[in-house]
Amino acid sequence: MRTELSMLAALLGVALAACEIGPRSGRGLRLPEGDVARGELAFRDLGCPQCHDVAGGAEFQQADRADYIVRLGGEVTHVETYGELVTSIIHPSHEISGRHPREKVADGERSRMRSFNEQMSVAQLVDLTAYLQSKYELRIEPVYIP
Repeated sequence: MRTELSMLAALLGVALAACEIGPRSGRGLRLPEGDVARGELAFRDLGCPQCHDVAGGAEFQQADRADYIVRLGGEVTHVETYGELVTSIIHPSHEISGRHPREKVADGERSRMRSFNEQMSVAQLVDLTAYLQSKYELRIEPVYIP
């Protein structure tokens, strides 16, 4: 019993340590609802189709497309949260996706995706995030229970 309580306390401590509550915490961040149709326009206007396709989205034609196209959306096994998508857009080097060959999407530890933070409005970010989030479909893996 004492061992079980110690294990529970240790797990609780790890869980609480993972929740940042300091001044750099994202807690409390709430952006307004985005518009999916305007998000598709922002995707096009910002030149995203040069390097990205979107599953279940319009086919984008771009004359000067990159040699490797990163597909966004489609079936995933975990929910692409609003926070993850916003972070991927405004800080693409934060986490490099393992779904693509690293040499195609990164130079060392930096994403090859250029920053749009100077050109993109907050409204475009919100709408773009809504558009991309609408293109992901959660696939629930069957669980085998003997």
